Amino acid sequence: KKMKRVVVIVNILLLLLKVNAISPGLKTTISYDGISYLKDVGISVLESNIGSINLPTESGSVGTPVGTIDYTLSNIVLDSLQIPSSSITLSPPSFLLLSIDVTAKITLNWHYREHAWPHVSDSGTADVSLVASTAVQITVGENGGRPTAQATIVSVDITTFDLTLHGGASWLYDIFIKMFSGDIKDDTQSALSSVIQQQTNLGLANTLADLPISYSINSQVEIDYELVSQPVVTSSYLSLPDKAEFFRVGNTTEAPFTASDIPDTLTGDQIQVIISDYVLNTAALILFRSGDLETLITDEMLPSTAPLRLNTSYFIDLIPALYKAYPDKMMEIRAYAINSPVSSFSPSGAQMNATGALDVIVIDDGLAFTLDIYIMCSGDASLNGMNVVGELTLMTADLSLGYTNIGEFDVGVLQGIAEFVITEQVLPLANNLLHSGFPIPSIPGITFESPELGW
Repeated sequence: KKMKRVVVIVNILLLLLKVNAISPGLKTTISYDGISYLKDVGISVLESNIGSINLPTESGSVGTPVGTIDYTLSNIVLDSLQIPSSSITLSPPSFLLLSIDVTAKITLNWHYREHAWPHVSDSGTADVSLVASTAVQITVGENGGRPTAQATIVSVDITTFDLTLHGGASWLYDIFIKMFSGDIKDDTQSALSSVIQQQTNLGLANTLADLPISYSINSQVEIDYELVSQPVVTSSYLSLPDKAEFFRVGNTTEAPFTASDIPDTLTGDQIQVIISDYVLNTAALILFRSGDLETLITDEMLPSTAPLRLNTSYFIDLIPALYKAYPDKMMEIRAYAINSPVSSFSPSGAQMNATGALDVIVIDDGLAFTLDIYIMCSGDASLNGMNVVGELTLMTADLSLGYTNIGEFDVGVLQGIAEFVITEQVLPLANNLLHSGFPIPSIPGITFESPELGW
């Protein structure tokens, strides 16, 4: 009975976690080649930021062919650090394993004094060229919606040590080799470990601090790119699950719908931006709630080549009742959405459906009639630089008479006019916004060639 109770409790907890889980609206996936490119950029920065490192003075006593001596190794400086080669491996669930080959030089001053009388002493300098192999583990994660990365040194192994001694007897060389295999080697490895870890973490922290998790679209609207879960690391890519929801500035009320599942990857390109229709639907909801999906069309706004004029005289044959009720009167059209438009993505493309209305208003006399209209548009989305941009094209428009102050009439006679108004006046307003688009999460200073947008 106790075991059954435990199983039930575990299942309830798993269900609650699943219910409370937030699906990302957008995923930014970087392939192994993309990670390798970022690694090369980071290595270049790391190499330029590492300067000279002072190592501690070493002193002691040691037996030599001429007897016991006291020695001091001072002004030990590790510098000229270079990274001729490096590689990176992606290791699930959350690790990047970085292998770095390091070359460096050590300069130092040496001095010794014999214990026995007459206490012969000598001094000089030494140069060391070394090669070391360093393994770094970078753990990626999420904290408060921001991506995190923490580097720890797994190992530093000095594989090559070439000593050049300036001054002193030949037996000193062997003494120095023995000294290096002890404290000096340990100090050098410790110094390399410390500076590489410190500078790697500093570079990661600076980079991630510059990575915005929200962007202002204008003074009233922003898009939230906080992570909704831990980054996904596989052997071939790193994927960041971003919320990608539009909000009114100062109002973070969640959308009343959730994002559908989207894959981590679609192609093998260095960077892929995989977007859910959730993103556009939250944008449409914000615009609808703020009253931005509304426009007033006047006759002055129509080009001279337009197939209609907003005067009742133009409609004398199409809608006689309109002209009879309002002879030779100027009109205007109020176009607006009744509900928030809904976009959907499929392998065949994007589609947007919207329910709206056209209020035909006689100036100085009021509303003549209202056309309810259901439109279906095809959509296209792409990346322009690091901005998601799009465009809508009208596919169909279904009309019905929503209200009339002039009696019933056949709305079919207005089909062409309604499509003209939508195509030439309404959709351009939407496409102006879509052409401006919105930015995807990106590291300042890093750009990718031909990034792919998928859904």
